[in-house]
Amino acid sequence: MGFNDRDYSRDEQPGFQLRAPSSAIGLLILVNGLLFVVDIFLEGRLSGALALEADLFVRPWQCWQLLTYGFVHDPGGIWHILGNMFMLWMFGSEMEATYGKREFLRIYFAAQVVGGLLWVATTYFLMQDDVAYKVIGASGAVTGIITLFVFHFPRRVLLVWGVLPVPVWLLGLVWLVQDIAGLRQAVGGGDHGVAFAAHLGGVLLGAAYYRFSWNFGRWLPDSIRLPKFTGSGGFSRRPKLRVHQPPAEDAPRSMEAEVDRLLAKITETGYESLSEDEKRMLEKASSRYQRRRK
Repeated sequence: MGFNDRDYSRDEQPGFQLRAPSSAIGLLILVNGLLFVVDIFLEGRLSGALALEADLFVRPWQCWQLLTYGFVHDPGGIWHILGNMFMLWMFGSEMEATYGKREFLRIYFAAQVVGGLLWVATTYFLMQDDVAYKVIGASGAVTGIITLFVFHFPRRVLLVWGVLPVPVWLLGLVWLVQDIAGLRQAVGGGDHGVAFAAHLGGVLLGAAYYRFSWNFGRWLPDSIRLPKFTGSGGFSRRPKLRVHQPPAEDAPRSMEAEVDRLLAKITETGYESLSEDEKRMLEKASSRYQRRRK
């Protein structure tokens, strides 16, 4: 089987096809968008039920809120969800390509959980009144992804308002200072309309992930790892593999099988997860393929 015969090299079939998004970002945007529309019809009751409450430490059995609050947004306006999803798409696409779909989702949800826990802690222990606060929105998770982007591409230049060139590291610094100032103001009795602590929790997770070169997928046993998202409307479990030593005449086929394995690994955990030997193997296969095409 040649390179052009593999599934990822085949052209799309003609005609209309209804299928799930092939990327993790596309899936997240789809789910958030659908829940937002449903919540509008339910007049905000869905976001109220899935929100994260500030008294979580008193009622720890409601820890499921740490996962649900990031999927619902303010149904009273479009800008809350639109801003979060735009930032997720803008900064997350390259992070998903770097880490792979499943590891990207692990990072995203870890930032959401850490952001939620920090918001609960600061609200419950530091706020000066007894208002029953709730928080909704994906900004904690999105901020974690943005933080990773800043560490990976600090010198990347973005056009603010489409005209003002600003390096990414400076944007990240400005957002960090704003969140710290906003949290101090909220703790001092100011406006609680923005969950600044959730943003800072995402920053902490993203910075720690990059600084210590974490990989959540390596921490999980195979029995509880996320199934592979096929992008065609379903999930598939990783097939069981057996070690096989091919004979000498099957060497080209063996190389193709190894290339398939490496490409699947890149899809799952990103190119940086390859060892130096695996990277050389991929380069060798690419060179051989180029020679065959000449």
